[in-house]
This record gives sequence, C-alpha cells and structure tokens, in this order.
Amino acid sequence: MLEGLSQFLLELHRTSREIPHAGFKDWVFEHLGRLIRFDSAWWGSGSERPLQVHRVHLHRCSPRILDEYPRFIEQDFFREAVSRSPGRVMLFSDLMSREAFEQTDIYRNFGRPFQVEWSMGVVLIEPVSSLNEFATLWRHDARKPFAEADRRMMQAVVPHLFEANRICRVNQLRDPEGAQHASPWALSDSQGLLHDVGPGFVDLIHQEWPGWRDAELPLALRASLAPGRRHTGSRVVIEMRETVGQLLLLEARRRSALDDLTPRELVVAKRYARGETYVEIAHALSVAPATVRNQIYRAYRKLDVNNKAELVHRLQRV
Repeated sequence: MLEGLSQFLLELHRTSREIPHAGFKDWVFEHLGRLIRFDSAWWGSGSERPLQVHRVHLHRCSPRILDEYPRFIEQDFFREAVSRSPGRVMLFSDLMSREAFEQTDIYRNFGRPFQVEWSMGVVLIEPVSSLNEFATLWRHDARKPFAEADRRMMQAVVPHLFEANRICRVNQLRDPEGAQHASPWALSDSQGLLHDVGPGFVDLIHQEWPGWRDAELPLALRASLAPGRRHTGSRVVIEMRETVGQLLLLEARRRSALDDLTPRELVVAKRYARGETYVEIAHALSVAPATVRNQIYRAYRKLDVNNKAELVHRLQRV
C-alpha cells in the first residue's frame, strides 16, 4: 500500500504541472480510486466569513445535488463536524450510528435520493481570510462503510491533493514567457471576494490592514479593483495584472522607495541608469533637457542616492 501511495503522489505532482486545470480533479478522483474505494465525490472551495461556496466539482454524481443541498445545509451535521476540525479527515461513523442517521430528515430527503450512504471528508481553512477547500468521498452501499484504513490513507494524501490543485491552477496564470508569477498572489471576483490565495499573500495584506479577518478584501482595496490598476498602500503594493475567466489576479509586494517616484520620474531614472544622456532622454520623451535634469534630481532625493552608480544599484536591487 505504501508503494501505491508513493506512486500516486509522484504522479499527482507531475500531473499538476502538465494538464489543464479543468480536467485535473477528475484525474485525481480516477487515480485516487486505486487507493480508496468510493462511488462519487465532490471537491470545492468557499469561505467561512461570509459562509459561501464558490466552486464545487462533482464526480460521478447528479448535478441536481447542488440545487438541492442549500435546503439541507443547516441540517448537515457532517459539514459542521468537519468544519470544527479543519485538517482532520472525518468519517460519518464518527458522529452517529447508522440507525440514527436513517431516521434523520437529511438522510430521507437528501442522502438516500443521491445515494449518500457513507461519507468521508475533510476541509482546510485559512484562518485569517477564512477561505476553505473541502473534499468528500461517498459510498453508495449501506453495507460498506469507510474504515479506519481509508481514513489514514485520505489523511496522508489530502495535503498533497489541495496543494497540487493550487499548483495546477496557478500554472494557468503564467506570463507569455511561461514563468510563474513569483509575487504572492490571490484571485478575487469583481466585488472583492477572495476565491484563492497563494503563499504569502495573506501575510502581506495583513501588514497593511492588521484587523482584516475574512474572505472579503479590505474596503480600500475593493474600491480600486480593476484590471491594469495598482493599489499603493503605506506598506504594500497590489498589482491587478489580468483577468482569469471572471476573476482578477492580484499580485502583492512590499512597498519600496521606487513607489515614491512618479511614472515619468521612474522612466527617466531607468533611461539615465542605462547610460542615456539628458539630451537623449529629452529627445525621446519630447521634453526639455532641463526638465529631465530636474526629474533625475527628484529621483535622487526620493531614492536617497548621490550618483549614477548608486542609482543603478538601487534600481537593480529593488
């Protein structure tokens, strides 16, 4: 079994970099079935604050389940139990007896119609933003519950599943040269509700807004959301670089001295650092050489440099 787990994880991480994200979860479920027997599943994401489901991928189950589930979400004791223990794989049998389950309204009107006889699931919750990712496997045969061995296997693979899914998704955000975005990133809808975050993004945003603690971006940032825009705070700069479907890709970085330069001062400073003269820069930008001289002087002051060598070093380092 350990050999099978090792091979699955190797193929999982390799595949996350090779196939389109649209087919990744089905690939995972098909191959996970070699380690854990199950009949259907769902895998989705959402937030705890506010309580919302953003996306759900269904595997071998009726799409109607998404239409019916909201009616029973308040009765779903399994969801509540999994959310109280993030990161821990839960079995339905941990919570109540089979006989008691069959007497519940959620079983008679939801579980039985959709063949949800046994459940095994887990959720991971990012504590500051409250974004979550969840996965639940189902068995359709009431005579065959999930066992402790199934739980241990699921517990071993879940962190890899969720991280590989994030890698596969962010690979679609590559620039034309194919290099992944190095800056901490997040995906947001147009209303400022986060849908996914990469490593480091939450920590950077928290430096600018220490009191922020939910999946909605801070109000000041929500107000400036638009492709191609930049939000410059006192400590952090957020670039809104491109749209991904109907979502916006946000890249965050710490604010630097360069952010104090005006766009024209930055252009002039870069040209001057490359070796262009005042006259050459002035001609290229259709301004007077004296204007260029003043802009370079202001750039020197803002960047706290005294000569061209220091300017070159600062532009390379920041």
